[in-house]
Amino acid sequence: MIFHSSDYEKKTPGRFPLWRVIISVRGKIIFSMTLSGLAALASLGALLFLAGSLRQLQDTPAVMPLYPLIGMIGCVVLTFVLRLQAFNLSHYAAFCLEKVLRGELACKLVKLSLGELQWMGSGVLVKVIQDDVKSLHIFVADNTPLYVLAVLIPLATMALLFSLDWRCWFLVPWCWCWPGVATVKCSNVITRRGSK
Repeated sequence: MIFHSSDYEKKTPGRFPLWRVIISVRGKIIFSMTLSGLAALASLGALLFLAGSLRQLQDTPAVMPLYPLIGMIGCVVLTFVLRLQAFNLSHYAAFCLEKVLRGELACKLVKLSLGELQWMGSGVLVKVIQDDVKSLHIFVADNTPLYVLAVLIPLATMALLFSLDWRCWFLVPWCWCWPGVATVKCSNVITRRGSK
């Protein structure tokens, strides 16, 4: 491929080749994934506060459970803000990545001879510069925060259920399989649609 070089491979060792391509925005992506994980934990916190307020209503129906309701509303607002910031940051990182990749591709194309460019054809060049970079944009902007949600929510739920009642924690893997498979399938469909 025209945009890989041995210098780039040496500078960015790693097991996952996609992380080598997006190294220029890796910090933003990791921070976005962290915000998404915190949003997931805040949404579980809202459910815990809701359960606490329902239990308090059951125990003393005449008293309004003010503190659990305030905690629940706070967690819902925190979930919304963190998730919004995670997606904003991941989209900003994706646009920065597009700029960097297109600039690097243009620098590589300038170094190629005219005969080599004619041999490759304009279709291949347009596909790499437009479609492949756009596919990376879709991965960085949309999928990275969703992967954290798909992994962290079941694990946190399993830990929470284990702390509440150790007999319930084994139900989570059964419930985790179907949403996890659906998330992966949906992200594959989105990526394929974006690359067309």
